[in-house]
Amino acid sequence: MKPIFILIFILVFIFFENELGYTGIFPLWKHLAFHFQHSNFLHLLINSVCFCFVFKSLRVFVRSRTIILVSLTAATAASFFCCYDIPVVGASAMIYAMIGMLIIIFWRKGYFRQKAFFKNFALWLCCITLSLTISFFKTNSATMLHLISLFSGGIIYFLLCLLFTKKKNRISQ
Repeated sequence: MKPIFILIFILVFIFFENELGYTGIFPLWKHLAFHFQHSNFLHLLINSVCFCFVFKSLRVFVRSRTIILVSLTAATAASFFCCYDIPVVGASAMIYAMIGMLIIIFWRKGYFRQKAFFKNFALWLCCITLSLTISFFKTNSATMLHLISLFSGGIIYFLLCLLFTKKKNRISQ
């Protein structure tokens, strides 16, 4: 699943550049298209590497289709709250939504109580905070979109966990 998304990122970059999101017929199409566009090659490269890294980390705990469903839903929902004159492009909203999922998984598994894990997570959290801080000061980056994606990815995944836990409990009784 992960290589398919990277291939789509590359193909959209090669064939459409930033035109795809501007030529959509209705707003939902545009909001979905923005996640597959990248402004330049460096942007594409960084997002692709981050996407692969976070996807691989999540894949240990969650099925691929759940990761894709939650990250696309959260990123698309977040994009409706961050409408600008010029669309924000890139897969970073999906990446932040996946990070939100990871935080919920770590919290539910009790990893935050383990001292060794917390040291590593603190470093990871510093990297995320640094990334958000840098994007806050860059005029062409959407910090609010990243934050909303982070929270919405975590919230959507948490609600899915609650839903399926209740469903399992009803079936086992």
